[in-house]
Amino acid sequence: MPVHYLELDDAGMPTIVLKRVAGVDWSALCHDGEAVARRFGTPDLLAWNLESCSRSSTRIPVRARARVVHRDLKPSNVMIGDFGEVYLLDWGIAVALHDDGSGRLPLGVNATELAGTPCYMAPEMIGGGEGAAISVRTDVYLAGSVLYELITGTPPHVGDTALAVLSSVALSEPALPASVPAELAAICLRAMARRPDDRFPTIDAMRLAIQAYLAHRGSTNLGARAAERLVGSAASSRPARRRMRKPTSPAARRSTGCSARAGSGFTRRSRCGTTTPRRPPGYATPRSRSRVRVRDRKPARRARADRRARGVARGHRARDAARTAAAEARQHAAALENLARAARTANVGRRTRTFLTGSSG
Repeated sequence: MPVHYLELDDAGMPTIVLKRVAGVDWSALCHDGEAVARRFGTPDLLAWNLESCSRSSTRIPVRARARVVHRDLKPSNVMIGDFGEVYLLDWGIAVALHDDGSGRLPLGVNATELAGTPCYMAPEMIGGGEGAAISVRTDVYLAGSVLYELITGTPPHVGDTALAVLSSVALSEPALPASVPAELAAICLRAMARRPDDRFPTIDAMRLAIQAYLAHRGSTNLGARAAERLVGSAASSRPARRRMRKPTSPAARRSTGCSARAGSGFTRRSRCGTTTPRRPPGYATPRSRSRVRVRDRKPARRARADRRARGVARGHRARDAARTAAAEARQHAAALENLARAARTANVGRRTRTFLTGSSG
């Protein structure tokens, strides 16, 4: 937040003039898809939240290089302007990691009191984390907690009592639903690792990981939908097999040419006690019967060939649809990569102008 004026009044109290921001807290929008679509024209709530999370973290790296830890990152401390601009507020409990001699901020080694919001806290903020101290990776954990809430809809550490919440903070074993994309879940779980050394080294590295996921999220979804369509088309191209029931009545057996059995009306008993097949009307010799069978099988073969041809055609159509979807996915990924490259170029230019002009905004 830019500071325009700072002085001491007659009583020796500081007077600070800040930039006036018109907007709402991020906490009022991060779970309201209709409000986000109405205010910013974005139908994808998750993508908008991830983009806001990425932009809110851009305020951290400059201060992290100065060895300052915010210690209270959460959606209610982020302001979203009317035009989508993001401001990180409430630096009241920030601490410095190194003494610069100015005494403007308390040192992190002296911050032994419990401070922050328990449902987002890192283990080292309550003395956990295997004795780890407050560091820049503490803010990485807090950003991971915010990402956890954006994915699941609730903060990571909840409980019926304060002791239950603090126990969840000390254990730090977040679990995400199986429906969460694997890459996004890996980013969140790495940021919320119990040991600081297992987290992202800086919050800027986490921001780059989120932007990389957003860059190819659309192409990944297109590929998944194309695979589902391909599987559905392949399943529908298989012809259904009809199970023929064996005829039971003598008339049905005679019409279908089933073999003769004793006692079924197809045999006769001789004087010597042996049974021989009775020749029904229209009986043919084995040789002529084989020719009849060949002629009878020709329509069935043609029907099977037609079914195979139709199945192959459906498979070709499904393959062409999958190739078209994959081509569209590649084009979408290339367009997103170009946009990301342009954004990075613009960001570098903005940082260069900021460095040359000495402006803090």
